Amino acid sequence: MDEPDRQLVETLRAEGVALFQANQAGRSLVVQIAALMLTAIGVAVAAGISAHSDAVAIPLPPLVLLLLSYVFQQYTDVTVTGAARAAVEDRLAEALGDRRGLIYEYAVAPVRRSGPLVRSVQVLQAMTGLALLAVIGVGLVAAFEGRAWYIEVGFVIGTIFGLLSVALSYRDMLRSHELARREIEGKLKGAASAPSSGGPQGP
Repeated sequence: MDEPDRQLVETLRAEGVALFQANQAGRSLVVQIAALMLTAIGVAVAAGISAHSDAVAIPLPPLVLLLLSYVFQQYTDVTVTGAARAAVEDRLAEALGDRRGLIYEYAVAPVRRSGPLVRSVQVLQAMTGLALLAVIGVGLVAAFEGRAWYIEVGFVIGTIFGLLSVALSYRDMLRSHELARREIEGKLKGAASAPSSGGPQGP
């Protein structure tokens, strides 16, 4: 392996490590946001029980929806980072003669997205959806239980915008892998086919 190829391999390895660290940091942030959601729900329930009032449930749906939208946005960033790392792994394998120097996106990440490990993810998603519906339902009842009109209007506006944000963020999360893959492949093909600016340009 000559010096330019060796430098390319080292650069790809370094970028692969950096992307992996960014990916794991993004996943850690998702866990923190999810914990914040559960904390907010728990605090609201405890406060409502202590005060013998359901008024604390009124601001909860917009807040939980906002946090859930952040979760989907963060997963979108994680997915885009994963697509970039997959491209780095493929380029590194090509540089090494089809030998895999990095394997996370190629062999490790798909394990969690397929086979017997998917069922627990689906159950968790279903439970999250039910919990979200329960939060919205309790907040709806509390908001329209003889409250002032501006509380009712504020609840409706906040919840509608929260649902819209969640829907858009979820849609982008589902589309992010394919969009990122196409964009990365297009940029890499364009870079490979672009003429070099360092050599002679001809007559």
